[in-house]
Amino acid sequence: MGQGEITVLTYNVKNCQGGRKINEIAAEIAGAGAQIVFMQEVDCKTGRSAGKDEAKRIAEELGFAYAFFTIMEYDGGLYGNAIFSAFPLSDAVCTPLPVPGKMEPRALGQADITIGGKPIRLFVTHLSYEDTLVRAQQFARVSKALDAAPGGSFLLGGDFNTSSYDEYALLPGAVPAHDAPIPGIRRIDNIFCDPAKALRNVRSVPTGYSDHDLVLAELIL
Repeated sequence: MGQGEITVLTYNVKNCQGGRKINEIAAEIAGAGAQIVFMQEVDCKTGRSAGKDEAKRIAEELGFAYAFFTIMEYDGGLYGNAIFSAFPLSDAVCTPLPVPGKMEPRALGQADITIGGKPIRLFVTHLSYEDTLVRAQQFARVSKALDAAPGGSFLLGGDFNTSSYDEYALLPGAVPAHDAPIPGIRRIDNIFCDPAKALRNVRSVPTGYSDHDLVLAELIL
């Protein structure tokens, strides 16, 4: 990794196997050398995860700052997404995304970092899988938030549940880590940056702890 590059990672951890694989997942992230992590399907003190605060435990293992974004109450605790960073985080905000009827709630989490004196707004999300039109509404809300990032500087990671790569055109101001099939990388797990930056060397790391692999890229500042 060269000067002006940082490793970023997105990972749907599927509640860390009920909280049983927190240490192993943290070790995977550390082994990948990631400095910014976008995480989905994180439990906080739920019954199914034995009351563990998964984001806090992972942050402690990594020695990172973190922000947990609650999507809904679940099984006596909370369920949501998280951002982890080797750089200090500030101004964490969670914004609900549109969902109809009784579909699972969705949200966009954001927090700010500064690298080399330059601000970057970080975003994490996990979009609905059930309906393309619903996702289109969610993409529109995400795109609006990206447009409002200070100085237009942002980084977005998540599980987008897309049915095709064409859906990523709904984020017109964002540059994806991958916009066409790459062996070993699922279409739905992706990372985006603003046009003043670049993402290269996108790759996946197989894991036995979730139904998703880790997806990494080098962010060129």
